Amino acid sequence: MEALQYELRGFNILIKNLEPASIKSEFVNNIQFVSNSDYDHYANKVQHNMIASDKNAPIPDVVAKVAFKAITDNRDKLRYPATYLAKSAFFFRWLLPLKIFNKMVAKPLERELQ
Repeated sequence: MEALQYELRGFNILIKNLEPASIKSEFVNNIQFVSNSDYDHYANKVQHNMIASDKNAPIPDVVAKVAFKAITDNRDKLRYPATYLAKSAFFFRWLLPLKIFNKMVAKPLERELQ
C-alpha cells in the first residue's frame, strides 16, 4: 500500500489502507491451517490464541464506521486504524525498534496453550 500510494498519486488515485486488527467474526472459527508435522504445534497454538482473542474483539460496525470515514474524508491519508488495538500498534511501531515491535506483536499469538 505504501508503494502504491506513490505510484498512483500521479493518476489522482488515493490509496486508503483500512487496518482493523482483531474484529469479532466467524473468520477465526473457520481458519484451517495446512497440516504439516513441522508446523502443526505452532499452527495449533496460534489458532487457539486467535480464537481466544476474538471473544473480546469489537464488532464489525467499528470497522464500517472507519471505512466510511476513509471513503468520504477526501484526505490524502494512507492508514486508517479501526480499533484501539490497531491504534496502539501504530503508536508502538513508531516508538519501538522493529525487532522489539515484531516480538511484541508475535507474543500474544505465540503464547503457550494453557
